[in-house]
Formats: sequence, C-alpha cells, structure tokens
Amino acid sequence: MKRLILILVITLSGSVLPGCHIAPPAADGAFTPMQQYYQGTLPGENREAIETSLFLAENGTFVMQQLYSTGVRVDRVQSSAGQWARTADKLTLVENATGKKHFFRPAGNSLEMLDDNGVMIPSAGCRFLLMPPRDRVMT
Repeated sequence: MKRLILILVITLSGSVLPGCHIAPPAADGAFTPMQQYYQGTLPGENREAIETSLFLAENGTFVMQQLYSTGVRVDRVQSSAGQWARTADKLTLVENATGKKHFFRPAGNSLEMLDDNGVMIPSAGCRFLLMPPRDRVMT
C-alpha cells in the first residue's frame, strides 16, 4: 500500500511541474525598434544652441555631429563617435575618445535628453528632443 501511494504521489508531482513553467508577462515598456537617425536642437553649457545630428548603427556604434552657435553664425563643429546601449528606459552613448556619457530617454519616436547623471531634466514644460527628420517641424 505504501508503495502504491508513493508511486501515485511521484506521478502526480511529475504531472503538475510542467504547469509551473509560465512565460513572463510582456513588459509595459516593451522594446520597439529604434530609429537610426535623429536631429534636434539641444542646449549647451553656455546657453548656446547646439544643432545635433545623431546616427545609431545596428552594430551598437554611433556618430554624433554638433554645430555650436550663439546667434546667426556657427561657432564650431564637433563630431564624436562611440558605443551606444539601450535599456527599457534609457539610451546611453559613450564617446570613444573621451569616455563622456550622454543619456537620452526614448519618448515615442523621439529621444529626450537627460542630464549628465541620466536623470530627467526638470523644466517648465520645455523638453529637449532629438526627432527623426521626417517628424521634425521646420519653422
């Protein structure tokens, strides 16, 4: 009798275990394919406007070109290249030459600039966005 109960318990245990493997639910912020090219105007440290173009390659590298201007003319052009990585809520760019990090948050089809620590920039309704060229409104 003990042997029959033991076999029955083992059989029932073995048949219940496969039901324990449940696929994890899809995350709310599921990955969506990222654009490869973004443009926009970002603020500089000295209040200059920085026209920024960002290209993200599929192999995890990026090229960023920034045109610094304080008025009508472009004061300097700076290009940088490096590696990019994305988590669910953040895009991190690391420049090869300097190791400097740039942080962005995916916002729809756009990228919102974050501060040097990867935290949202507190602002009164002003967001600094890089957008795909076709989404950009020319004024």
